[in-house]
Amino acid sequence: MVEDRLLLWRFKNGSEDALCRIYEKYRNTLLKLAAALTNDTSAAEDIVQDVFVSFAQSGERLKVSGNLHGYLATSVANRVRNRYRAKQEQQKVGRDRARQVPSDSKTPEQWASYGEELNPTTPF
Repeated sequence: MVEDRLLLWRFKNGSEDALCRIYEKYRNTLLKLAAALTNDTSAAEDIVQDVFVSFAQSGERLKVSGNLHGYLATSVANRVRNRYRAKQEQQKVGRDRARQVPSDSKTPEQWASYGEELNPTTPF
């Protein structure tokens, strides 16, 4: 905890070494968390990478009220949740678009009428 506060302070003051140390310290546990939540190691790696890129870009405006590991773990969980929501939205849009595709096939009424035209019944 003291080490994390020192690393965070150093990072906020521009230390790239502090950022590297934070990454090395928490990368594996965050990868395990992301992999457990996504059940996909490739997606987990992308998520952890995105979290650290965002973390690195936040620099001076970063406000961590609790412990650093908890902050990063929450960031990973939120990324997983956002990715899941985006995937659900894409699937919904795909289904909606599929429903909107006009069909060239005939309706049942048209098939019935067409069949009657081809095979007219002759009265006896």
